[in-house]
Amino acid sequence: MPDGVSNGVSYIPLLRLVLGLTSLASFLIISSDNADAPLHRAGLIIGGAYALWSIGLYGKSAVGDVSSLTDHPWVFWADVLTFTALAIVGGQQNPTVYFGLLFFVFVFSLRHGIGAGLWSAMVATALLASGTFLLNGTRVGQEHVYDLLSCLTVTVLGTALACWGGQELRNLRRTTLLGRVSQLANPRFGVERTLGLVANNIRDYFAADGCLIILEKPEGDGYTIQRSEKRDDERAMRQAALTHEVADKLLLRPRECSVALGRRGRLFITKASPGGTPEAGSAVASGVDEAASMLEASSLISVQLKFGLQSCGRIYVIYRDGRTFRRSDLGLLEGVVASFMPLIENIQLIDRMATEAAGHERKRIARDLHDSTIQPFIGLMMGLSALSRKMPTDPEGAVQDAARLLRMAEAELCDVRGYVRGLKDSPSESYEFLAAVRRFVSKFEEASRISVLLEVEGEVKINDRLAAETFQMVAEGLSNIRRHTNSASASLSIKCRDQRLHLSFLNDDPATGDPALFIPKSLSERAAALGGDLEVHREAGRTRLSISIPL
Repeated sequence: MPDGVSNGVSYIPLLRLVLGLTSLASFLIISSDNADAPLHRAGLIIGGAYALWSIGLYGKSAVGDVSSLTDHPWVFWADVLTFTALAIVGGQQNPTVYFGLLFFVFVFSLRHGIGAGLWSAMVATALLASGTFLLNGTRVGQEHVYDLLSCLTVTVLGTALACWGGQELRNLRRTTLLGRVSQLANPRFGVERTLGLVANNIRDYFAADGCLIILEKPEGDGYTIQRSEKRDDERAMRQAALTHEVADKLLLRPRECSVALGRRGRLFITKASPGGTPEAGSAVASGVDEAASMLEASSLISVQLKFGLQSCGRIYVIYRDGRTFRRSDLGLLEGVVASFMPLIENIQLIDRMATEAAGHERKRIARDLHDSTIQPFIGLMMGLSALSRKMPTDPEGAVQDAARLLRMAEAELCDVRGYVRGLKDSPSESYEFLAAVRRFVSKFEEASRISVLLEVEGEVKINDRLAAETFQMVAEGLSNIRRHTNSASASLSIKCRDQRLHLSFLNDDPATGDPALFIPKSLSERAAALGGDLEVHREAGRTRLSISIPL
């Protein structure tokens, strides 16, 4: 259940208690002289029992978490049926019970969807009409017209409230899905696990039988596929290679099309071709039928994946049991893809930077070993070879040469120990951190076409953990400029001053008027976790984001 819905569960026991006590009080206030005595007593009994039931549920919710109990469908059915019974026995003299009936129809649909709300409204109407008929028979009078109007009101308002609640639930679930997908993008997980979590969340949202993500390899030499299936969430975390023949069939043509295949082969296509010709639509339909056959799907929706403007894969959500998708589901899937693909691109970029940084470090160590260790030992071996030749003819000179070689070996041993100690102490942390930042900035400029001016003031000495977190903030800050602005240039300043690390991002801000400043939540949380703070302000047509972290 979406977080926003589950948070509202705690209010239901209190509202149930208020409505239960109000209904009981209204039956007590209404004099039995103006009501049929048996029906009035029945109303008191039902109202009293429901009030006790409400008190019990509220008491349980007050002492512990009973969201699973208060949100169970049969609890709402009990609410709807109770107020329906109260309306039958006392609706004419006590119209307040209709408020409780319609309220729980709305809450039922808000918790369990439009179907549950409509069913409860129809059942309540049928029971209300049947009860009125059994109590009054076929006699016609003013009271019976009132009963018929009450049934009509419950039908109309109940249907409207059920549709409203169902739409609110659908919107809330969509918002929750988009939020979860955005939060799943963690560079520490890597692309494979992140895509697996995304696939699982999308499949759970649609209650689908499967979700498949086909993605081009970063090297561009093939495609991988990840499948999320029911009762096997871990399968989505594993990538499998896809042959070019199968990938070409599943990617569809044209690549940019979005498709929804419904029941009995009904097909809805968007972006089939620039001209939208029938031939293009026919080609897409043929490709979709073949893909559905390969995936054993009775219904599916599919959207292309893009990095920027370049197509890089496709996502499928499939049903195998005869259920079908709505057209609005296709639009939602397009929105979800548009929200998480830039994050996946960012993770790939960071992974590539980390791999290149490790490669540069290995090369640096190899160069250092060659220059500071291997070369001197080669000289030592050459000296020992000359010493072995000199020993028979000049023993005294050989002894002097041996002493000299021994001193040289001791000096080289000290150098090797110093080198190993230097690796452990990481004396070049700031150099490697800044080198990684420079490489990232270079790749960022190449990928985004945004010119970045990197300014480093003084010496930047930070530990490994802070260096890793700072690099993540640099990557996220520049990515925010790319995603949320139209800037053609930006600048990044890094400096250590007054026992604090200062990061500053500056970009052009073409916005007019005084729109609200965008405060990146993730960057704020990262800075706060390190004991720092984040500020955003405008200056002369530019926006500056400043982060300060204590050292």
